[in-house]
Amino acid sequence: MRRKVFWVILAVIVLTLGAYLGYHSQDERNYARQTQLERLNHRAVYQHEVALAQLRARQDQAKARAEADPTHGWQKVNGPVQLPILMYHSISTGNSLRMPPEQLRQQMTWLKQEGYDTLTPEEAYLVLTTNKKPADKIVWITFDDGYRDNLIQGLPIFKALHIHATINDVTGYQMLGDSLSINDLKTLKANGISIESHTVSHKELPTLAPNVQQQELTNSKQELDHVLHQRTMAIAYPVGRTTPETPAMAQQAGYQLGVTTKEGLAQASQGLLTLDRVRINPGVTRDQYLNLLRTGF
Repeated sequence: MRRKVFWVILAVIVLTLGAYLGYHSQDERNYARQTQLERLNHRAVYQHEVALAQLRARQDQAKARAEADPTHGWQKVNGPVQLPILMYHSISTGNSLRMPPEQLRQQMTWLKQEGYDTLTPEEAYLVLTTNKKPADKIVWITFDDGYRDNLIQGLPIFKALHIHATINDVTGYQMLGDSLSINDLKTLKANGISIESHTVSHKELPTLAPNVQQQELTNSKQELDHVLHQRTMAIAYPVGRTTPETPAMAQQAGYQLGVTTKEGLAQASQGLLTLDRVRINPGVTRDQYLNLLRTGF
């Protein structure tokens, strides 16, 4: 009897011990499995963080390259670049220097439909000095004289169609009712429109003494630099007229580009301070307009 009890007790002990060991063995297996999953999880998180860090590094490198070279990604051109610089004045009706608003909107729409990239003065300078282009079709759009309708009629068109335009302002006209005021210029600049110089008084430079020419060029630039907190880089000569000395005076004043009213496509060989432009008159058809962009005439 005692032996029987002994074996029963022994069996119970063995079964209890087996269950205990089995439970803890399962626990250990579960723990090992969980530890492995956590390690895999940590590894995946680490790999993700490494990938993100590498992506940020590549983005920083691309940004640094773009800052070091503003023409990074532009296409090199075989032969000299020919740039159409469009010449407008008032956005209104009345004569050949006035472009009706609806016609301007139509012309700007044609540019977008044809895939033209509208340049800033800074981009135009880079195009002409590096012989590289940011797009296959490029154009620099300029408005002379600083008419207030460039803001009232022009800005809604430019914003709606994502057009970059440049307004060449006569700084001595800012108090006239139909001219852009300083606040108007600030509004235009805040909306992505470039403001460049058209001298102080719009007097034809060849009629002025050399020292007065220099004042007209220098004072207008300094005024725009001051009120707009910028580095004014382009000058549009009144009526497009210059003397042989004018380009050197413009360079001395600090300009990098100068535009005339001589008709044609601009290229560096003309001299960066005596560039041709394309005159746009009201009433042109789409075909005529696009031909002007291609040929300058």
